[in-house]
Amino acid sequence: MKTRLLEIAINETEMVRRQSLIQLADGDLSRLEQRLNLLALDTVDLAQQIVEKLDSTTVNKVMFKRVKTELSGLVSRMLVTLYIPTFNIDYLYTLADLCQLLVTHDLSIIDFTLCVHSIHSQIAEHLRLSLVEDSMDPTNTLSAWSKRTLLETQLLSEMYNFLYQANSSSQFKALPLRDELTGVYNKPAFIDELDRTIALCDRSNDSLTILHIDFQELAKINDRLGYAVGNAVLQQFANICAEQLRKTETIARDGDEFFILLPCTPIKNVENICERIIQRFEETVDTQTTLRIGACSYSPQGDITLEQLLYCAETHLKYAKERSLITDNHEFSLGTKKTTNNVLRLIK
Repeated sequence: MKTRLLEIAINETEMVRRQSLIQLADGDLSRLEQRLNLLALDTVDLAQQIVEKLDSTTVNKVMFKRVKTELSGLVSRMLVTLYIPTFNIDYLYTLADLCQLLVTHDLSIIDFTLCVHSIHSQIAEHLRLSLVEDSMDPTNTLSAWSKRTLLETQLLSEMYNFLYQANSSSQFKALPLRDELTGVYNKPAFIDELDRTIALCDRSNDSLTILHIDFQELAKINDRLGYAVGNAVLQQFANICAEQLRKTETIARDGDEFFILLPCTPIKNVENICERIIQRFEETVDTQTTLRIGACSYSPQGDITLEQLLYCAETHLKYAKERSLITDNHEFSLGTKKTTNNVLRLIK
């Protein structure tokens, strides 16, 4: 990140120059620091408020859930620096790290700065009340606070735009890993993760299970109700999986189908996982469609390749589809390379 700051020409000397342009003196910052310390604000709680506000504006809940903890930590670090009278290099690094996270996960800098502004306004009101209570004129302190937060907002915007351009340039050189619609992995990224996890299973003598999932007549839903409705089903399903699965479990989308990788999960434990997903799906999704799930398990003793594992899951998905057409219920077929048609009826 030091290199990035050098490229964008932001350093402590530059910050002194910017302070002078808006007539923000060191004495003003020192008085502001003293008053903020008297308030003893809970920066962790304030950071949480900012992140929750941003969460409410974010469409891609799957991605946001994965970065929420890291984002909260960086926002808390940013708020702590409000107590520092000078714009030192650690402060600049914190803002740069924060902007890099926003860029990497395609989070809006406009939404973020508006969420931060809401907290800045709260702090300004605390400052005003504190000064009035002590029979002090709040005008100069609030002016310093306004200038201080103005500089921060400008820095965030400048850093974000620079890093966004740099990131966009690098993306031309690398294949994307994420599905644009849902934020989960795409199939090539899933295959890479599956290959890596199989190698880990071989070393640790553990097992894994993959799920291959599709939706009954999703193409007809798109034709009849429009692609916006069909896309909403896919997005809602991805969000449900993110809620119900552990962070170590991988979700991927390939067109109208999903894949889920469950490390350290034998086939006998999978039915309960699918039941949870199905139940949440029925509670959340209004569009009438039925889930069909094929599952296949891998273990080091099973003598099965990655390609055979995928084919096995696809075969069990076919069994589930055949049964679902008869029952009009959610259906799930699970097994290993050696098992054949093994359909279990799920809740409907």
